[in-house]
Amino acid sequence: MARFLAASLSWGLMLASGAEGGPSLVIAKRAHPAVLFPAETVRFAIEVRNDGTEALRLVHVYDFLANGCTFVHGSNNVVMTGHWSMEQGELFQFGVGPLAPGEKRTVLFDARVAVWARGAWVNYALGEFRTAAGGAGCTPMVSTELQVAGGIPTLSELGLAGLAVGLFTAMLTRLRRSRRPPR
Repeated sequence: MARFLAASLSWGLMLASGAEGGPSLVIAKRAHPAVLFPAETVRFAIEVRNDGTEALRLVHVYDFLANGCTFVHGSNNVVMTGHWSMEQGELFQFGVGPLAPGEKRTVLFDARVAVWARGAWVNYALGEFRTAAGGAGCTPMVSTELQVAGGIPTLSELGLAGLAVGLFTAMLTRLRRSRRPPR
């Protein structure tokens, strides 16, 4: 099964959405750090730019975080206008607002990687817009890759919740052993 998350220190593939001379939205995505360890936080940045000749009235960015990556609430610099939970992860919608021709904005937010996450993860984003004349469009999806390094997580990576689960498991094991009949 493919894993989704994303990131790279370099900008992702830049794709335009409109025909020349009309509305055109371009997005690019990056993350920092591009290589991290389980339980660490990554900062995503999605640059949104109006490369067209027409003002864009309403612009949204959609970003998908797969299971194994958790959005850090309060870390976003623009308003979250939608959130949907799915079997494979969560989809977030951010309101960028209107963009004049040549204007750009950057959507920022943080995500925490799960303690069990390892390997390459890919995160996807796309943008959509509406024009004053009633036109609409969206960008192709862009993605970048994030590398989650590390072996067996340490207690510091697991945090208090992991420590509590470990202690609970040890207590259950000891309880089971003490209730066994003698041989």
